[in-house]
Amino acid sequence: KDRIESQIVTHYPKSIAIGREITDQEVRLSEAQEKQVQMPDAMKNLIERIAFVARDSEFIDEKSGVSARLTIALRELTIAAAERRALQYQSNHTACRIQDLYTALPAMLGKVELVYEGEQEGAQAVALKLVSEAIRLEFMEHFDLPNKASADGKNYHKQFNKVVQFFSDGKEIELPRNISDKDLQGALEELDGLLEIASTVEEYDKAPTFWLEFVLHGMAEHSLISKDFMTEGHVFGDLLQDMLSQNPLEGFEDFGDEQA
Repeated sequence: KDRIESQIVTHYPKSIAIGREITDQEVRLSEAQEKQVQMPDAMKNLIERIAFVARDSEFIDEKSGVSARLTIALRELTIAAAERRALQYQSNHTACRIQDLYTALPAMLGKVELVYEGEQEGAQAVALKLVSEAIRLEFMEHFDLPNKASADGKNYHKQFNKVVQFFSDGKEIELPRNISDKDLQGALEELDGLLEIASTVEEYDKAPTFWLEFVLHGMAEHSLISKDFMTEGHVFGDLLQDMLSQNPLEGFEDFGDEQA
């Protein structure tokens, strides 16, 4: 017996803005979360961009597609991770961070269907690739593209030189996932050149910890510095030294297991 009398063909959002409107409508947050946790617009755009990148990925089954709940789940769990940190430090307010997004990745794994190549790559590795590409693209929306010379001969890479040099001198920065906002901001503002870059964004004062951390992640995705996983967060360092020493995905398995 034919039990289906009609078939509804749905369509993906055509823009980040439309995707955000849909997620805004469907996401469910408690009153406490809305008051306590701030999610910068750039983070909301980044979450939507992950879905756009996933739909174009060679590792994702285009027939099964990407669940409409992907962005909803990512936003809800990213906010939940930030809320947990605020409760830990008895803070009345906090802003979401990129590391909160990584904490929410397990929800992402159940919202996409992998093709054979994706299965061979591994679900966690595919998720990381999608997030990395989304960060790379979102970074370009707010900062001059690294390593690209303009028509007037200006080398946009120069604005990142101080940060690159900091790590080239053999220094590393470890960012524990649950470090307090005060300690995180203090540590990152002391990194030579980082505040100078992040503060060029108009929204910087609304969420300084987000923008300082976002610059580091963006630079890493543009291959200016290295980013490795550790059980409790990320460590940033010199790209060349990292390439010679270890696998950048090392530690992610433990990182993911801890979230389960």
